[in-house]
Amino acid sequence: MSHPRVLFCNPLSETYQNYLLNTASFNYDIIGFISFKELYINEWLSEASHNAEHWVFTSKNAVKAVFKHNNRLNIPKSIFCIGPKTAFSINEQKLSPLIRFPNKYNSKALIELILNSNANLITHFKGDLSPDYLVQILNKNGRHAKSVVVYRTKKRKEKVSPDLYDGLVFMSPSAVHAFLESNNPSSEAPVFCIGHYTGMAATNSGFNKVIVTNKATFEHLVKTIEDYII
Repeated sequence: MSHPRVLFCNPLSETYQNYLLNTASFNYDIIGFISFKELYINEWLSEASHNAEHWVFTSKNAVKAVFKHNNRLNIPKSIFCIGPKTAFSINEQKLSPLIRFPNKYNSKALIELILNSNANLITHFKGDLSPDYLVQILNKNGRHAKSVVVYRTKKRKEKVSPDLYDGLVFMSPSAVHAFLESNNPSSEAPVFCIGHYTGMAATNSGFNKVIVTNKATFEHLVKTIEDYII
């Protein structure tokens, strides 16, 4: 009997690829339907320098873009991250005491953590296609929050045969949208997602079998896939 096969629709780091190679009990293909390009600092520095007492990161791409130039920004009072992987990518020892992340690694828990703090004047560093739900919810709850785009997402057009796979895997809403611009899978195809908003993007795009990880980590994603298809 052949092993189930899934398609990862985001580019995966070497670390994640090695994790799959060493632990996954299913077959897989990786096609990055999106890629990232950091913006020049002069495209976002002035906006980020104003009323940015607390920083928020929901992706390592944003961390990478900002911390190439963080010596040109005022040190924040706190740094909120969606989970430990994003937090640990901040390779600045002096900032470690400022970093906080929720026990559940997802956007909802991150928002609750911020709202349970006294943080105000909040800046969410993000990509151009990342949803603005976080900032919208914080502002509705009386906080002063804004988004600052520090990288752009480029979509890749590529047709695949979705019926060859036992599941599709998405790690960002932009990957969902990029995949569907070139492909027309069955609405009954199992879809595995990291994060509430990625799952929402898949559901809103017409998928009926959307499985979202309990924690927004790659390890939990792989375990979720195995529990469902093995």
